[in-house]
Amino acid sequence: NLFLGTRPYDKGTTLSLTATENKSLLQLLAWELVQKESTQFTLIEATPWIAEKLARYNKAQAIEAEQFWEEMRDTSGLLVEKELGLYEFSHQTFQEYLAACHIKELGKPGEQILFENLSNVRWQEVICFYAAQRDATELVERILGADNYSSSEEPSIYLLELADRCRIQGREISASTRQQLDNALTLISSEV
Repeated sequence: NLFLGTRPYDKGTTLSLTATENKSLLQLLAWELVQKESTQFTLIEATPWIAEKLARYNKAQAIEAEQFWEEMRDTSGLLVEKELGLYEFSHQTFQEYLAACHIKELGKPGEQILFENLSNVRWQEVICFYAAQRDATELVERILGADNYSSSEEPSIYLLELADRCRIQGREISASTRQQLDNALTLISSEV
């Protein structure tokens, strides 16, 4: 909100779209990058990702993708041109947070992709940001569940640590799931 609202105002300028619209477009960008497990993109590559939504936001004033990219780079500061023609978020945390926001908006289809990537270290921060936006019970249960390891194995230390971070950062978690996680953490710590 600071970068999409207050900062442009303080600089004596405005953005062509509202803060909400810009955030939505950046969420799409972040989502695509996370799925590709990338942090960098070219404008030629990324413009199709936002084109449909950008067209819906155009009201009386038509904003071209090029103008959107320039505003996100020059006015908001959320995007930087790392080298000629190669862009990225000014901080990877922005990308991870915005991708988590997009997953929340997508609902079940987005969650399914997130659940499929619970063991993927590159998704760790996105998963934690997602947990921070909602009740983390289902997410922690999925991390502890049989989907991530065979029934004869215990969850990996990585998955238990991820589940614990989601419990800590999540808005809430059921008492039974909290106890299940505590039991798994106690068991693994006694083995180490």
